[in-house]
Amino acid sequence: MMLTTSMLLGLLAVPAAPDEGPPRPPPPRPADVERAKGLYQAGAAAYAKGQYLVAIDAFDAALLVVRRPTVVFSLAQAERLQYFVDGTPARLERAVDLYREYLRSQPQGARRDHAGQHLATLVPLLERVRLDADTQAGPVPPRLIVSSTTPGARAQVGAQEPQPVPASFELSPGPVTVVVSAPGHDDATRALALKPGTSVAVNVELTPHPGRLVVARGPLSTVTVDGAVVDDGVQRLAPGRHRVRVTGHSRATHDETVTVNSDELVEVNAAQPVNAQTWLGLITAGLGGAVALGAGVPLGVVAAAELEAASLERTATEVRALTVDESAHHGDLEVRRDTAARAAVVMVAVGAAAMVAGALLVALDFPVGGGGEAEGEVE
Repeated sequence: MMLTTSMLLGLLAVPAAPDEGPPRPPPPRPADVERAKGLYQAGAAAYAKGQYLVAIDAFDAALLVVRRPTVVFSLAQAERLQYFVDGTPARLERAVDLYREYLRSQPQGARRDHAGQHLATLVPLLERVRLDADTQAGPVPPRLIVSSTTPGARAQVGAQEPQPVPASFELSPGPVTVVVSAPGHDDATRALALKPGTSVAVNVELTPHPGRLVVARGPLSTVTVDGAVVDDGVQRLAPGRHRVRVTGHSRATHDETVTVNSDELVEVNAAQPVNAQTWLGLITAGLGGAVALGAGVPLGVVAAAELEAASLERTATEVRALTVDESAHHGDLEVRRDTAARAAVVMVAVGAAAMVAGALLVALDFPVGGGGEAEGEVE
């Protein structure tokens, strides 16, 4: 990998190592290595949370047990960032020394380029700090140090040109306004009062622009985002992952996790097919209705048999006695009528039961499934 000019400046700022040095210390014991590892992990956890003073103490303690280049570089990082918090020149000087130590011990190390880049920035800054301390005869002008973990953040003080943070400004005593901005984030303004000879450090974390979410859904469906029910329309969400659930009676639940970025519009098309239970209920109710309607066939048989039997009965009453065959036929008609009537009753009962069962299947087809935990927030 080719080095940039800033890296080369950092490397050139490293004093040449002496040809001969003190004898190497004996290899550390396994117990010491484990102890140093625990201290380093504690320092790394504090560093990740921005607790640089705690990280410095932990890294220092680890170096007293085992001096590893990785720990040296991490300590340099913590000292550098703490300088931009409290403005203590000793921390800036120590960060420079530690970066140089890392480069001497690891000229081809994995963090070589980063160390060179930091030295290219910190060495001129350290020289200015020392020069200011040596040459100023009157009151020392105040210094404002602005830091932020927001990627791409830049700080602007008054009418000065914006500077990438962390940035240090030498200003006149009195009120001052600093504006910190970054792409995709809301600007933040801080008003401060600077006194002569003081260094004021301010850390500004910017709020990212929200993203937007639109959910296309069917009628009578309910939409929840991260477990909270939301209204129709465009939702403004904090950047990150969000769980979108769309539920509706008799329809499948749409459950999707989406990633929303700053200033981005995300569209979710919630396809909700009809549930199998509802389909079964509709089919069952339809078949029940068909069976109930089919009872009209045996009822027709009942009516026909009843009419023919009544005709024979009138003949026997008003005209003449029935023959043997007519009497037997009359008996058959009564049996046919009674059988068809029972069949119609059964068909109506079965059909009605099927329709009730189908209606219950549809009515009881409620959405199922947990809402899950919120992964972001709705604005």
